[in-house]
Amino acid sequence: MSTTLCPPLISSNLRFCPGSQGKDSCPVERCDYAQKIQESIHLIRLGARVGLAGQLTGLEKKTLKCLYRQLMGQPSPSGQLPYSDTWLLENDRHQFHANLIWYLHRRLNSPESSPARILIDVFEV
Repeated sequence: MSTTLCPPLISSNLRFCPGSQGKDSCPVERCDYAQKIQESIHLIRLGARVGLAGQLTGLEKKTLKCLYRQLMGQPSPSGQLPYSDTWLLENDRHQFHANLIWYLHRRLNSPESSPARILIDVFEV
C-alpha cells in the first residue's frame, strides 16, 4: 500500500487561521480541525505517543493512529508509560530536565495558545 502525504499539511510551520486572530481555535470547523491535525503531526514528530497527542488536540484515536503510521512508517507503540517517579529520582540530570520543562511550560503558557502548541514550543526550546 503506497501512502502519499500532502506536503502543505505536514509543513513544520504552524500558522494560525487568519479568522482566529491569534487564538487557539477558529470559528470555521474545518480550519480548527486542520490546525489540530498540524499540531498532532508536530507532536508525533517530536516523539509524542498517540495517547498524548489525542489528549492535547482532542482528535479521535483512530485518526491519530493512522497519522502516526503514515508519518513514522510503523504502528504506534502500545501500552502506557509508567506513572512512577523512580526514573526521576535515579539521576540528577533527570531532575534538572523535568524542572527545566516545568519552568518553560510555566513561562510559555498563555491563554491564547492551545495545550498542544504550548507543549510543542516547550520541547522545541
